[in-house]
Amino acid sequence: MSEILSDPSRLCILSGRFPPSEFLSSWNHRAYAKRHGYTHINCDWPTGATNPYMTKFFFVLHYIKIFDYVFWIDDDAFFIQQDRDLTSLIPDEGKLVTFCRSPTNKKIFTYLSSGQFLIRGGAAGAEFANAVIDTSLERVEEWWREDLGMFTKGDQDAIVYLLHEDARFKDAAALHDYTSFNSRIADLENHKEEVFLLHFTGPRERKRSDHELAMNQLQTGPSLLSPDVESELLGGRSRSSVLSSFPRVSVGKRKRKLSQKIRRELRKVFRSR
Repeated sequence: MSEILSDPSRLCILSGRFPPSEFLSSWNHRAYAKRHGYTHINCDWPTGATNPYMTKFFFVLHYIKIFDYVFWIDDDAFFIQQDRDLTSLIPDEGKLVTFCRSPTNKKIFTYLSSGQFLIRGGAAGAEFANAVIDTSLERVEEWWREDLGMFTKGDQDAIVYLLHEDARFKDAAALHDYTSFNSRIADLENHKEEVFLLHFTGPRERKRSDHELAMNQLQTGPSLLSPDVESELLGGRSRSSVLSSFPRVSVGKRKRKLSQKIRRELRKVFRSR
């Protein structure tokens, strides 16, 4: 496996979200990529995706032909063990992509998680990304079986369908246990030393709450990086000084300003009648 990554920069850590993420995960991903010599790209641009869950595959498709491998990581996921590399997740010969299975200790489960995956670059990876984007979720929902878990109305369902029904991809995926690179907050609380990658899932408020718990468990700031690693990443500057330079415009205020402008224009229209 080490021979495959003779040039680590040919593996891209790819992440992002549109609209941009509220988490400081990009700092975490950047520090991890820098440590191992991987390329890091964070995306926050509109893709035109009509289903927000498909946005990641538009990002993947944009870069996948440039790299030998792409490791996608959701914006609400963080590397906890920064010293561990990704070579064990590289698909074996004949496989295209590595996913994690869903946690098995929950009532609600999914067949796999697309929150993180490692996929081969080049034409084969691009073909898979295009297939996910082009798959009709209406057709997938009609085909769906109860034993496949929850239908999530997104990219995960398209992936499961392709792995079962498309001859090109029926034997394309390696599925790891969820603890391999998709651990949850309960794993951090119970087996902190075993967590490689931590993923916050569920409703927005639960993600925020779990993120707070993780900061307390790890005694870190919002990037979930140790203070020395974060300081090195920021060139010795403090987190507070860096964040204070970020533009802060409340979305709520923007909406209120916009609605006030619209009301003023409407009043002008009605007055002219």
